[in-house]
Amino acid sequence: MALSLKKYSVATIPNTDAPLKVESVTVAEKTTDGKIKLALVTDDDKGNSLRLNCLLKL
Repeated sequence: MALSLKKYSVATIPNTDAPLKVESVTVAEKTTDGKIKLALVTDDDKGNSLRLNCLLKL
């Protein structure tokens, strides 16, 4: 059984090109200093997706 990998583009914030619609949020990593790295995936309903890497500080 082969795995299907999806390739994502990467966007910078603020993104002035177009509004973003985030459809998925995943915890990518918990750091030792209590921060959480998140992966946000967008969808523009036209088959294009962006992965946004975020750092959440609590």
